[in-house]
Amino acid sequence: NKVVDKLARTLRVVNLSFQKLSGLPLWEPDLFKSKEFLSGSSLHFFNKAIATPEFTKYKKTVGDIDTQVDRAQKDNVKKFLDASEGKKFGYGTLIGYKASGEQFITLWKFDDPELNIQIDIELVDFFKGKPTPWSQFSHSSPWEDMKEGIKGVFQKYLMRAFTTKSLRDVVILKGKKQVPTVTKTTDLAFSVTHGLREKLKPVMDENGKQQMMDGLPVFVEIPTKDSTYINDISSMFTALFGVSPKGSDLKDFESFLGGLRLANKYFSEAERKTLILGFANTLFGPGAQGLYRGDPEQDHREKSVALKKMIDVLNVQPDQKTIDNMRVEYYKNYK
Repeated sequence: NKVVDKLARTLRVVNLSFQKLSGLPLWEPDLFKSKEFLSGSSLHFFNKAIATPEFTKYKKTVGDIDTQVDRAQKDNVKKFLDASEGKKFGYGTLIGYKASGEQFITLWKFDDPELNIQIDIELVDFFKGKPTPWSQFSHSSPWEDMKEGIKGVFQKYLMRAFTTKSLRDVVILKGKKQVPTVTKTTDLAFSVTHGLREKLKPVMDENGKQQMMDGLPVFVEIPTKDSTYINDISSMFTALFGVSPKGSDLKDFESFLGGLRLANKYFSEAERKTLILGFANTLFGPGAQGLYRGDPEQDHREKSVALKKMIDVLNVQPDQKTIDNMRVEYYKNYK
């Protein structure tokens, strides 16, 4: 609580100083009450309703403090940081910063206790003075999951795996020569930064019907740059599950464990097996991302917790041999 209080005071002073420089606050006063400008585990770290022993029981360390700022403020944030290096705000002194993608990574020195604390400024979409539901959803780390040792990123990996409900064989006309290629693919793709998009466009014949080839529907791929993304949470749910959300569905949609409850509710047994393979492919397949630089053991521990929980909750036996082969290949050249 002592660290939280000093961090909160520092952020308030930063907010006032930023407003003096730019004419606008980083965060409206209501956000300090709701804490909706905090993302990831930081939201729970600042939640005094979660006692310190309860928090550290499930999360012994916090790597950084994640805050969200309106992306329209990007230029003003940079000007403020450039003008503030070496200055003290509240209990913290800004050591320096670097830009990294759609965020600024800042480092602060605090005394009593003596700590250097990384505070990330995530540039996201705001609406009416606060992060949009999509901004909060895409950067969340639900407490329900954290208590099971499941990182927030795995809820996003599960979103990708949900697209396997539409996995099937189709014919895609590829390249400039439109070469027909039988491909196993999904209709949808999920991006943490942009949301859900349709991947395929039907190829129509002269009668306005979709072309078929050897009994398979024919498509062309929609380039990412030409895609329209869905990031309305309810619409995303409907696109993935084929039904409108009801009852606690949208609440469950926000977490990994809730997502597994939804899979049990809306996926067949065969679809749940495919879901597990899709999730494992994101963990260990070609292009899978390591969670820790130079630490495959920690990467394996945390990914295995999520995968085991998925298999236990879905109560189906996946193609274990395929998963094991992916795992072996992935850790041969861990990056």
